[in-house]
Amino acid sequence: MFGSARSTTYGLMYFLVAFSVMDVIVASQQYFILQSEEKMMLVRQTLDESFIVTMKRMGGESNPELAKELAHQKTILEGNYSSAATMIAQLKIRALTETIAWCVVFIISSWTLIINHRKQPTPDARHGSSSARDSS
Repeated sequence: MFGSARSTTYGLMYFLVAFSVMDVIVASQQYFILQSEEKMMLVRQTLDESFIVTMKRMGGESNPELAKELAHQKTILEGNYSSAATMIAQLKIRALTETIAWCVVFIISSWTLIINHRKQPTPDARHGSSSARDSS
């Protein structure tokens, strides 16, 4: 019985460690994605502010030089925004894939541990006792 309790304790410790590792990995990926989304929103806000500032500088007048500057700045910022959006989409797919992979590894290893624990002989069978047969 002592061996069975020990293997159960080790099994529970294994579950806790594996689940904690998986949780830390998922949390760190989510944190990185959130930070990337915040940066993307900052780029978008900068684009909007740049447009407003340039329009105020134009003062409602037709100014070809400022219009070119505005178009150039807008193109640059939209390119940055698009790159950030693409990067975040790729990060989300990667995080989802890694999370699913960790869940599969956790389930398979847990199932293997449970099956191996069930295959262990009972203390009566190990010592050759016939008490299990007598009770039937």
